[in-house]
Amino acid sequence: MKKVIWVLGIAVCLVLGTLLVSCRPPEEPDVWSDVSSVDQLNGTWRATESERMSFKEAMFMQFAQGDESQRTAFNLMWDSSGYGTLYGNINIDMTRTEIVTINAATPSETGTRTQTVAFSGGNINNAGVWDSIKVLLFEGSMPEGTTMNDANKSFSTWSYSYNNILSDYNADRIQINQNGNKIKITYDLGEVIYTKQ
Repeated sequence: MKKVIWVLGIAVCLVLGTLLVSCRPPEEPDVWSDVSSVDQLNGTWRATESERMSFKEAMFMQFAQGDESQRTAFNLMWDSSGYGTLYGNINIDMTRTEIVTINAATPSETGTRTQTVAFSGGNINNAGVWDSIKVLLFEGSMPEGTTMNDANKSFSTWSYSYNNILSDYNADRIQINQNGNKIKITYDLGEVIYTKQ
C-alpha cells in the first residue's frame, strides 16, 4: 500500500511539474528604439558572442589574408604540406565576453573584454598535434595576458580593461529594448546585444 501511495505521489509531482512548465508565458520579443539619453545606459551590461570556424579557415585568415589568388595558393600549400591530413576536421570555438559599466552621471564607461578559444575534433588529441598548433599560433611566445589550458585544448587571451569618457558616444548606433534590460550596438561587421546585469 505504501508503495502505491509513493508511486502515485511521484506521478502527481511529474504531472504538476509538466503543467507548470507548459503554462509559462512565451518570452516577449524585443522591440528596439533609439537611445535618447545616456541615462538609459546607466548600469552594468554584458555581451557574449560565439563563433565556430575550421582550423584551416583560421590559418588562412592569420597568414594569407588576401584575395582569391592567395586563397588558391594557401589551399595548395595546405594540401601538399600534409596540413590537411594532420589538422583537417579540427574546429575552433571562440567565445568573446565583454562586461561594461556605464556611469551616466560622469558620463564614463569602464569594462573588460576576454576571448576564449577552444579546439576540438579531428586529430586534436593525437600526440604532438596540440603542441604544434600552439607553435603555429604563437610562434614560440604567447602574448601577454594569455592563459593556456592544455587539458581542454584551449586558451584565453585578449583580456584587457578600459576606462573611457562618454562625451561623444554614437547614439545613432545604440538601441534599447522596451524593458530597458538589453541594448543593441551596431558595428560595421554586425551587431552585439548586451544584457543588463
